[in-house]
Amino acid sequence: MKIREKVIDALRSFRALRFTISHTSLLHASLLLLILFLAFMVRILPIRWGYYLSEFDPHWQYRFTKYTVDNGFLAWTSWRDPMSWHPHGRDAARTSFPGLPLTAAFFYSVTRALGLSIPSMYTANPLTADPVFNFCVVFPVIMATLTCLVMYLLGKDIGGKEVGLFSAFFLALSSSYIGRTSLGFFDDETVGIFGILLFIFFFLRSIERERSLRSNLTYGIAAGLSLGYVIASWGASRYPIGMTVLFVFVLLLLRRYSSRLLLSYSATFGVALFIAVNVPFVGFRFLTEVSILAVFGVFLLLCLAEASSHIKSAKMKMFFVLAFVAFCIILFLVLSWLGYIRPLGR
Repeated sequence: MKIREKVIDALRSFRALRFTISHTSLLHASLLLLILFLAFMVRILPIRWGYYLSEFDPHWQYRFTKYTVDNGFLAWTSWRDPMSWHPHGRDAARTSFPGLPLTAAFFYSVTRALGLSIPSMYTANPLTADPVFNFCVVFPVIMATLTCLVMYLLGKDIGGKEVGLFSAFFLALSSSYIGRTSLGFFDDETVGIFGILLFIFFFLRSIERERSLRSNLTYGIAAGLSLGYVIASWGASRYPIGMTVLFVFVLLLLRRYSSRLLLSYSATFGVALFIAVNVPFVGFRFLTEVSILAVFGVFLLLCLAEASSHIKSAKMKMFFVLAFVAFCIILFLVLSWLGYIRPLGR
């Protein structure tokens, strides 16, 4: 009898370990999984015609990925593709963004180490014999599904779970986004939109006043890494940069400045621009564009706001602001005259 009682007590202890979940949470989780499944299935529909890459650029991205998988993650820095741009070939490091092919090569290496593979199917395309090719064809669908998940997290932070679900649902069925992330469209938008949403998600968290300074700094660095990833992956990185600069500038106009904003802004763009100058296709010339100089301009305004917050006299504040504006104008004119600042369109 004692043994029986011990067994019953043990089973009761296991019963106490069961997880409790509310019906509302279960409903939200079910809807999110349904939206992600819908996003995946809508984009994978072209599989009925087999595994193919769409347009020219995805084929180049596949060749880049294939070369990285076969030769290592740093081999692309000295690779000149003899099958492109006759007769001298194409310098991969100086003529293309490495973000997408390096990301695909990394995840392909992970799936291969885990023993996973994309099943091939009979088509007239001989490239389907290459498992890297099959992975590149399916990769946009996988990334689009993950992007919808990030969209949910972003919407949830802004307006709650309901906003997150609607945001993910609208992105999942966005016709323009489907066209750039469907099966076989292996191009920069595959990871570009993902990186932009991840950057916005981290940056908005980094400027929340309810968080500790350490948390703000951590999210600011994460935002910088995300933005740097976008810069290394897509030429449209200038759009999130410009929108962020405008957003921070409006906060200054509305007198919503805080030291956390300066900390987050500095960490984000410090990390992002450091990554940018180390990407051969981007390089230091990226820092001389007028659109990027706005980043430094707003940073100086943040420094001005921080300094003026410690100045008590109104007369000293006015003198400090006028001297600062005059200095910025003279510096801009001198750099333009010396040719260090490139105008728009060059």
